[in-house]
Amino acid sequence: MCDLGALGGDRSRAKAAKEKDCMFRKLKDAQKCQESQFSKRQRKGLKKIYKRELVKRSLMPKVIAAWIITVPASALLAAMIFFIIFAA
Repeated sequence: MCDLGALGGDRSRAKAAKEKDCMFRKLKDAQKCQESQFSKRQRKGLKKIYKRELVKRSLMPKVIAAWIITVPASALLAAMIFFIIFAA
């Protein structure tokens, strides 16, 4: 099924995320079989942390800065091309 070895080291974030997803599926299956060591509330807390980890919020300022720079630059470029073409 899933290899739940150490979640870190050289592995990529995507691989670690897949392993964590596999771990949550195993926890859910264990709950159905009454073998779980975690309560439903604890599993929900883990799932919430896992989902929050999937979104890299530290990249948001870079994305916003890229949009602030790119949109006006493309508008200026479009205006220059327009005036070059239709100025003659």
